[in-house]
Amino acid sequence: MVVVLLDASKRWRVALSSALQLLYLHGLHGSPQSDKAVLMQGYLQHHPHHQWHCPQLTLSPTRNAESLAAWAEHYRDQSVGIVGSSMGGFYATWLSEQFGFPCVLVNPVVAPLEKLSQVDLQLSVDDRNWLAQQTPKQLKRPENYWVLLQTGDEVLDYHQATAFYRDCRLTIEQGGDHRFVGFERYCEAILQFFATCSS
Repeated sequence: MVVVLLDASKRWRVALSSALQLLYLHGLHGSPQSDKAVLMQGYLQHHPHHQWHCPQLTLSPTRNAESLAAWAEHYRDQSVGIVGSSMGGFYATWLSEQFGFPCVLVNPVVAPLEKLSQVDLQLSVDDRNWLAQQTPKQLKRPENYWVLLQTGDEVLDYHQATAFYRDCRLTIEQGGDHRFVGFERYCEAILQFFATCSS
């Protein structure tokens, strides 16, 4: 386990030589207008050569997987970075395992079938089968992941993510909540992480 506690005052210089295709994946009932998406998109205005992508995800895992796989195929030969929050963190992990993209996960869902059953989401048989088959059991390239967790997450048990992503870069903050308080402190470091992965 690599635990990283970042100094919020530390400034990073981003050195991506080519345009980054930055994909943001929101949570279960989120949208492209969610707080973290707006913050990340706003920060990207300081780096206009990078491209912002934030699709509206549905409640269907199979539909989301189909559209995200098509997106990934289109950009697979370019520099790609994925930020995924909550259920979006699961999809980001799935894409990373399929295509090798680096990703930053914010309070991610680790066991989606279990979690979606808890919130009484009516999944189709195809959706349930897809989740059962496609939920990663282990990570091929842990170095592709940076996981941001707050212990005050009231929706997910952060210990699940700590255990599953134990070989990845982990930043664990005391307190906070599921929305991840103070996400704006990490926008610059996130781009630097993607630059490092692309070098």
